[in-house]
This record gives sequence, C-alpha cells and structure tokens, in this order.
Amino acid sequence: MSIVRSALPGILMALLVVALFSRSLVHLLTEDWWFESVGFAPVFWTRLSWQVLLFTLTFMAYGAFLWGNVRWAISRTRAAGWLTRNGPVQGGRLDATGPTGRLVARAVIVLVALSAAGSSQAGWLTVLKSLNATPFASRDPIFGRDIGFYLFRLPLYEGLHS
Repeated sequence: MSIVRSALPGILMALLVVALFSRSLVHLLTEDWWFESVGFAPVFWTRLSWQVLLFTLTFMAYGAFLWGNVRWAISRTRAAGWLTRNGPVQGGRLDATGPTGRLVARAVIVLVALSAAGSSQAGWLTVLKSLNATPFASRDPIFGRDIGFYLFRLPLYEGLHS
C-alpha cells in the first residue's frame, strides 16, 4: 500500500503532462505516420530536430543573457533605495536579492526566454537554407553580390537583426 501512495504523485504528474501535451503529441505522431507513408520520414525528422535545436539554443542564450543582466543589475543596485519623482524614499530598499525577488526574476527570465525560443523555432528553414547556400554564378549589378546571397543568407541576417 505504501508503494502505491509513494508512486501516486508521479503517476498523477505523468497523466497531467500527457493531458496537457496530448494534442501536440497526437499531431507529431500523425505527422510522423504521414511522412513515413509517403517515404519522406527523414524530412520530418530533420525539420523536428532543427526546431528543437533552435528552441533549445535560443532559450539557453536568452536565459543566460537575461540572468547575467539581472545579476549585474542586482550587484549595481543592492544598496539603492526606491526612487520617486520627489527623490529617494527614506528607508525603502529594493530587495531583489530576497527569496521573492529571486523567484520573480527567474519567472520573468523563463517566460521571456520561452517566448523568444518559441518564435525562433519557426526559422528552421531559413537557418538550413543559409547553412546550405549555393552560388547562382550571377552577380547583382549594383552591389556585386551573388544572387544566392539574397535568397539564402540575407533572410537569416534580417531575422537575426529583428
């Protein structure tokens, strides 16, 4: 009986995860079956692996950047008081180093990083086109660049810029 009680929270958590992600899992399974039936399973797995890779790299990069900024800001403002239009408030301290401040900072970092990572995974095709660019052997008359640059590399640069 104690084994069932100790395993119950894990089982409930697994059922919750399956319920939350069942639509996505069913979609992925259906896509896999369809690509397999038409003989293009490697295309599906290439797309999925690049989407996961871009999501992970973007999440880690944004998370590290934001965490570094939070740590830097806390170290610079540790002794600063609250500022208002009328000047600093006496005795008021901005305590971002406390447990609540750290929890809020981490939650905001995760949410912003998830948002950025979710939007970056749509660029998998642009990244692959840029990595596998081929020259057209025809030059642009104004800038002298190969036409392949405008089709394969420039969209990636524009995406990174935005």
